[in-house]
Amino acid sequence: MVRVDLVVRVRNLLRLKKYGDLLNNQKTILEEQVRIRTAELEASYRNTVLTLVRAAEGKDAETGKHIQRVSFYCKLIAVAMELSVQTCEAIFHASPMHDIGKIGVPDSVLLKVGQLSDEEWVIMKTHCAAGAIILSTGTSPYVRMGAEIALNHHERWDGSGYLGDRRRSRRSRNLKGAISRDWFSSNRG
Repeated sequence: MVRVDLVVRVRNLLRLKKYGDLLNNQKTILEEQVRIRTAELEASYRNTVLTLVRAAEGKDAETGKHIQRVSFYCKLIAVAMELSVQTCEAIFHASPMHDIGKIGVPDSVLLKVGQLSDEEWVIMKTHCAAGAIILSTGTSPYVRMGAEIALNHHERWDGSGYLGDRRRSRRSRNLKGAISRDWFSSNRG
């Protein structure tokens, strides 16, 4: 009888071990699937940003170059500000959308050679709010941050600027610094 109990007990322990290994293996498989899906979602977010940026670039080639430079400057500034790695990466990917509202600016204003008239300048200033509206319904973290950046990217540290709002985020301050750096170091200024 002891021998039979021992055989049954060993058989049950082996089954438990088998099921335990199966559960651990399933856990590893599920973790890998989550990692893959998360990477796909992240790539989808970046693809959305690139698609929107390409739309803006199609209207004005110089804007496309400016967008790329500003994105890199923003990341450098964010790193220097000792923001988290995730925030630095999000700023890098969201900042290219800062001028997306220029899609709504008429070509006669956007592409004008020479100084803008007062009326044209008022039209040009609308690109911040237009960009925020375009991006406001986005669900990706990059698009949501891009809406905030688009709205505030011409505000200055002292509260002057297009909106005259002193309550800007660090992301917007970061972008304003990057835009200024690009403006003065390129042939745009």
